[in-house]
Amino acid sequence: RQTCWFTTFESDEDVWISGFEAFQPSGGHHIIAFRSLEDVADGTVIDCTDGSAMALWMPLLLAQDVTGLELPEGYGIKIPAKAKLVFQSHYVNTSSEPIKTRDYVNNNYAPEQDNIIGAAPFANSVLDLTVAPNADTTLKYRCTAERDMNVFSVLGHMHEHGTAYTLKVG
Repeated sequence: RQTCWFTTFESDEDVWISGFEAFQPSGGHHIIAFRSLEDVADGTVIDCTDGSAMALWMPLLLAQDVTGLELPEGYGIKIPAKAKLVFQSHYVNTSSEPIKTRDYVNNNYAPEQDNIIGAAPFANSVLDLTVAPNADTTLKYRCTAERDMNVFSVLGHMHEHGTAYTLKVG
């Protein structure tokens, strides 16, 4: 299950984030931060498991692993003043009982706010993949970037019953 909650970034100025730390209790799979293009009230919580709501969100902070991300020195991700943020928490509950969770995200602000090289996540997803029960399914997906990019981190990600993926760049 993925749960998303909305808040407003309470800075009157744009800031640069050089990384973040994410903390989730047992069962936590990931936390992702987005900038929403919607005007949703602070504190709103929705079930965003199906992924359709993400069409109105821009990725901001994607973790290399469940614990967070640290950008190379001199790079930063710009968070606009008063940006509407959405935090997506994904949990895998393997028991039949409900679980109670509490997630934390600590932002690491770039020490120098001048001369930062802007970085931004570039994400592609396949949300409509269907796998028949007890069947093996292979999906090949090709994404061609529209422009040259300096890439310092690449990752793949699966949910549900995925067992393996191969990611090729070049």
